[in-house]
Amino acid sequence: MPDTLTPPAPGEYAEYYQSYIDHVPAGPFMDSFAGQPDALRQLLSDLPAGEDNKPHPPYTWTLRQVLGHLIDVERLFSTRMLIVGVGDKTPIPGMDQNDYVDGLNYEHVSLTSLLDEFAALRAANVLLASRMEESHLVQIGTASDAQVSARALLYILSGHVEYHAAIMKQRVAGASA
Repeated sequence: MPDTLTPPAPGEYAEYYQSYIDHVPAGPFMDSFAGQPDALRQLLSDLPAGEDNKPHPPYTWTLRQVLGHLIDVERLFSTRMLIVGVGDKTPIPGMDQNDYVDGLNYEHVSLTSLLDEFAALRAANVLLASRMEESHLVQIGTASDAQVSARALLYILSGHVEYHAAIMKQRVAGASA
């Protein structure tokens, strides 16, 4: 991976993903990307008992389900990044996030286990991203019927976590108030 990773240009991703890309913090990308699992652990470390497994209106997912969603997206979008990065032009289907959250029973998995799983996936993705060269990152493929670069997928993964972490911070603050 190049020493400095530049953000993707608007033509490298569907407009829908701009809100995630906008959440990527300024500064060295890989430091922030690699540090997100620890930031999530810290955010969710002092929850009152049972708070992680109940919805906080207006949201319909519990904090465990949100973390499960982050795991699902980490797994699927990193696979997209790999496929696109190697130049495989096979169109990649979309996903219905609710099918995953509803089908995987995150309420029966401990918050600690979910945080461990996310950290393991992210560690693998840091290693994958670190061996991708500029020529891999600028590759364009098709996912969810839209053009996307491997670099954009990396930024989307980071921004997606930041987006949901901001919402979780509000929920956690309300839970401890």
